[in-house]
Amino acid sequence: MDSRRGNGCCALFLLCVWCLTARLVVCGNSHDSTGNMFSAFDTELRPRLDAVDRIRSLLSDATGDNLYGIDLPSIVVVGDQNSGKSSVLESLSGVALPRSDGLVTRVPLILKLRHALHSSALLSYIDQNEKLQAFDLTLSDISAAITQATRVLAGTKSGLVEKAITLTVNKPDAPDLTMVDLPGIVRNPIGSQPKDIEDRIRKLILSHIEGDSKIVLCILPATADFATQEAIKLARMVDPHGQRTLGVVTKADLATWGLRARLEATSDTHLRMELGYVAVRCRSQEELNEGTSPEDMRQREIDFFQNHAELSHLPDDFKGMPALVNKLVKLQGQRLHSHLPVLKKQVEAQMLITRQELESMHGVISTPVEAENMLSDLLDKLQRKFEALVNAEYGLAAGDREKRIHVSARVHEMMEDYKNKAWKDIGGRNFFFTSRCHQLLREHSKEVSGISLPNLLGERVFKVVYTQARLWLSTGIMIKINFSSLAAVYSNMRPAAMGLADSIHLYLTEVLSILTDDVFDAFPRLGAEVHSQGQGQLLDMLTSAKSVIEANLDGERHMFTNNADYFTSIASLKRDVITEDSLLKASDKSSKSSSWKVPNWGSKAQEDDEDMATRTCQAKYMDGTEVTLEVLDGEESLVDLQLSLAAYTEIVMKNLCDTVPKLVYNQLVTKMATSLQNTLRKRLRREEHNVLNLMHDPQRTARYRRLEDKLTTLRKASQELRHI
Repeated sequence: MDSRRGNGCCALFLLCVWCLTARLVVCGNSHDSTGNMFSAFDTELRPRLDAVDRIRSLLSDATGDNLYGIDLPSIVVVGDQNSGKSSVLESLSGVALPRSDGLVTRVPLILKLRHALHSSALLSYIDQNEKLQAFDLTLSDISAAITQATRVLAGTKSGLVEKAITLTVNKPDAPDLTMVDLPGIVRNPIGSQPKDIEDRIRKLILSHIEGDSKIVLCILPATADFATQEAIKLARMVDPHGQRTLGVVTKADLATWGLRARLEATSDTHLRMELGYVAVRCRSQEELNEGTSPEDMRQREIDFFQNHAELSHLPDDFKGMPALVNKLVKLQGQRLHSHLPVLKKQVEAQMLITRQELESMHGVISTPVEAENMLSDLLDKLQRKFEALVNAEYGLAAGDREKRIHVSARVHEMMEDYKNKAWKDIGGRNFFFTSRCHQLLREHSKEVSGISLPNLLGERVFKVVYTQARLWLSTGIMIKINFSSLAAVYSNMRPAAMGLADSIHLYLTEVLSILTDDVFDAFPRLGAEVHSQGQGQLLDMLTSAKSVIEANLDGERHMFTNNADYFTSIASLKRDVITEDSLLKASDKSSKSSSWKVPNWGSKAQEDDEDMATRTCQAKYMDGTEVTLEVLDGEESLVDLQLSLAAYTEIVMKNLCDTVPKLVYNQLVTKMATSLQNTLRKRLRREEHNVLNLMHDPQRTARYRRLEDKLTTLRKASQELRHI
């Protein structure tokens, strides 16, 4: 029985020792910020983190920024100058980093911490000559190496650059973390710092913290109001609700009473963030001068929080570097896991865009045969695009720029404008009913009187007036009698017609420019030459169009018409002006066969200064305005001439308003649509044009090679993602 009791006591003793040992191990791990505490994450987190870092290296340029608009998960460290940012990174990494009272971080630092069996470090950057510089370091050399690299990239003064330094630290006690440390926020430039240093730093920070995959690590001194810190303000700009912002509160040993409440945000007056806060106690300048090691500092931090009157009651996940590391590793893992599907889609989308760009560039042309074949394809595409615009084969839901090149609609608008302008230029349809016209006809009749009976002068005056006007049109010679106003009526038929040709020519030149920029986008030098030759072709067409218009206008010198409306209009108008009685009776009827409004003539007998009887005539304009005309007795022939001129001008203008637009359309639009391709090909085959040289653009070739490299890089990134 004693033997059994002894065996039982021994077993109980061993159980107590095992429990105590296990508890010590657990407790020890709870305060260890590195090592075995994170071994559970290694099998899942480390491969993803390494893969994302490899993708970052593939996709990022010398600045560390993403080239292709792909949002890579990362932890970005942001803080005001002297907020304790460097101290936090030192505590996380366990290595010494550069320190100073001024702006220490003048370039972004990509800090990669990796758990490893042996300690080592690698620093790399892209120098001013775009060459990769890489250095293997011991841990003690890191601070000096960062300082030297900063001087190489940003100069020896206070310059700021976006090129990044990448530092990889491998240590047995390091967690698996990747962070981007950015320059501290400076409110006012000091010494040799650029005047716009604050704006430049703010823009740099915002470019790094934008994107849902980013975790913003805000460094906040415990001695300051969190809400007033610039780091918080910038974080709120991209993360208004604090869903991906974690506050790290430094200098907890200098804080006054009430820090716990601020960390736990127990009041509505406290700044709350979904990820919360973690207070830390880092090396002070005095401890740094004393040479306190990072290992000793960790123990001092543990002692500080355990013995602090207020913060000792703070939950463990709100204080200490172990809590911060634990949160960062957990958040990093969550971001990597949740963002991987998005990252894969972004890479695939960029691959599709890049392939399409490469296809649109049609490869690199290296032989004359390839150049000739490509030119034929592009010219055919150019002509088909123009024909589609002429035939209104375009989408209706187009933007302003697209609507601008809808040739059929825009040219139709110009032809409609020509009709209105042509009538306006000759004084309008009612010019021949005006008193000015009557007075001019009266004066001119006096100059040809004596050669025929007074009632037979109208035909002669009509012929002289019309012929003079047309002679002025074709030769530019103006007859020297005082009859310029009537002559201008006919001479002004020309400017509107020539203006239509110029307007359509100018418009087609614009359309050609837009189409060549689009079709020859891959060959800008060739596109510029095609556009130049196309302009020459259009100028030739314009010259031909104006020659045809001149011939057509010159034909109007001969007074002739087969249009029965002319005689119908004359007969109708004459019936209205034969006698006062008939005019008054017919005033309500108007001429049904004439396109003109019939004047409402009234009369009264009166004596002028020469005791000659006159009749007062009320004429009504097209817009409803009425004017009073005085016709001397015996001047019925002049009224008859006015009506004849008005009716004949109506016939002529109707003919011109149909014929001129058709001629211009045929000479410019139709010819361009049918002969553009062949004419351009003939122009480009001249000896002075070397199509192969025009296609062999060094800038285009360089761009094509860059796109090829980009596609290769994206394929590698896609392959990395498939292996995760």
